[in-house]
Amino acid sequence: MIGEVENRLVELFAAALREQLRFLELLDWIVWVHGVYLGGSARDLWSSGNHCKMNVMNKLISPLVLLVAPAALFLFLTPTFADTVVGRSSLKLDHALFSAATQPDESVKSPPKFGAKGSWWWSLGMAGGVVGDTDGDINANFQFHTFLIDNVEMGLEFGGTFFNDVKGTDSVGGGFNLNFRWHFIHKERFTIFAEGGAGIQGTSNEVPFGGSEFNFTPRAGMGLTWQMFPDKPMRVMLGSRWQHVSNAGTQGGSNRNPGRDTGVIYLSLIFPF
Repeated sequence: MIGEVENRLVELFAAALREQLRFLELLDWIVWVHGVYLGGSARDLWSSGNHCKMNVMNKLISPLVLLVAPAALFLFLTPTFADTVVGRSSLKLDHALFSAATQPDESVKSPPKFGAKGSWWWSLGMAGGVVGDTDGDINANFQFHTFLIDNVEMGLEFGGTFFNDVKGTDSVGGGFNLNFRWHFIHKERFTIFAEGGAGIQGTSNEVPFGGSEFNFTPRAGMGLTWQMFPDKPMRVMLGSRWQHVSNAGTQGGSNRNPGRDTGVIYLSLIFPF
C-alpha cells in the first residue's frame, strides 16, 4: 500500500509539473501579445510622431492585459474548464487509495489495557529488605504477569538474592515465587493493590544461621502501579511487603527452622507483551 501511494505521488507531481508549464506558457503568451502589441504599436506610433495615440493605446491595453491574466488563471484553476480544455483530470486524487493508506493497520495490535482479563505483561525489578538491626537482603528479579480476571493478577517471579547475615555466613540464592495481586483501586493511570504469594529458594549457605539451604518464601504486602506516560503503557510498580524465609520444619524439624522475617521495599518496571 505504501508503495502504491509513493507511485501515485510521483505521478501527481509529474502531472502538476506539466500543468505548471502549460500555465507558464499561457502567461508567457499573454505577456508576449502584450509586449508585441505595445512594443510594435509604440515603435510605429513613436516613429510616426503620434505620441498622443501611443499614450492612449498604453492606457487601454495595459489594464486589458491585467484583467485577462487573472481571468486566465481563474479559468485554468477551475476544475470544469481545466478538465475539458487543459486536460487536468490526471490531477484528481485517488481518494480511495489515500483513505486506505491512512486508515489504521488492523494487523498492528494496540497495547493491552493494564488490568484487562487475559492481558500479559513482564517486569524487571529490584528489592531491598532489613532484618532486625544488622542483617539485610538485596534482590533482583524478572517476572511474568497475567490477569486471570479484570484487576486480579497472577505473577511468576524468578529472582536472585544476596543475604547478609552477621551471625553466620553471607549467602547468595535463587528461586521463584507465585504472586497474586488484587488491584482493588483502578484509575486511568494508577492502581493500588494487595498481594500475597509463596515460593521456594535455594542458597549457598544456611539462611538464616542455623537453618538450611532450602527454604520456602511466603509473602504479603501492598503497593501501587503508575503509568508514567499517557501515550505509553509502561508502568512503574512500587510496594512494601513482609517476607518470610524458613524450611517449614522439613530439614530436621523445629530445631533447624529458626526462620527469617524481612521488611521489603521493591520497585519494578512493567512492560506489555
